[in-house]
Amino acid sequence: MTARPLLILVVLFGLSVPCLAQETPSSLDKITNFPDKFFAQINKKAASLESGLNRQTEKYLQRLLKKEKKIKRKLQKQDSAAAAELFGDIDSLYASPTAPGNAKSQYLPHLDTLKTSLSFLEQNSDVIGKGKDIQGKVQNSLQQVKQLQSRLQDAEQVKAFVKQRREQIKQKLSQYVKLPKGLSKAYTDFNKELYYYSQQVQEYKEMLNDPDKLTRKALD
Repeated sequence: MTARPLLILVVLFGLSVPCLAQETPSSLDKITNFPDKFFAQINKKAASLESGLNRQTEKYLQRLLKKEKKIKRKLQKQDSAAAAELFGDIDSLYASPTAPGNAKSQYLPHLDTLKTSLSFLEQNSDVIGKGKDIQGKVQNSLQQVKQLQSRLQDAEQVKAFVKQRREQIKQKLSQYVKLPKGLSKAYTDFNKELYYYSQQVQEYKEMLNDPDKLTRKALD
């Protein structure tokens, strides 16, 4: 039973560990040199994906904010009071984007399995050898994975926030029979940015659900 989580971790990250086929105490003794490389690889990949997702989120928030400001300028020509009410201090809104309720998080099997396996090792660090600082390495990798999972949840929150803003803008614009020139296009551009960001987040999720893509992303 104790060797199974190790096998799951090895499959997830494409590592080959000799002698694991024989689930005996002697085979476990032979992998005492395994953790250094393994945990370093986990940390590198998780940190790389987290950093990339953070950059993408920040970039798209800036783009979406710019689109909203353009819509605001266009709407002010039609109804300055409505523009002030709808947009207000949008810089502050985008500085801390939140949406009511909890954004739905997608179940990611590989990420969840990795976190579960690391949690197992945290509680049973003696399984992969004594005399090394296994506990600290496991905890560090587990924290890195949890941070990545948290960033993915933040991305879902951002998506929920922007979708909420899209609906608010749509409802306000639907009140007017005739819109100022260029306003409809500005709203369409806003929708496109939301779509591109949603696709980017989905790409990261797919990489996490596919170890091969995850490995390629880490190498990049």
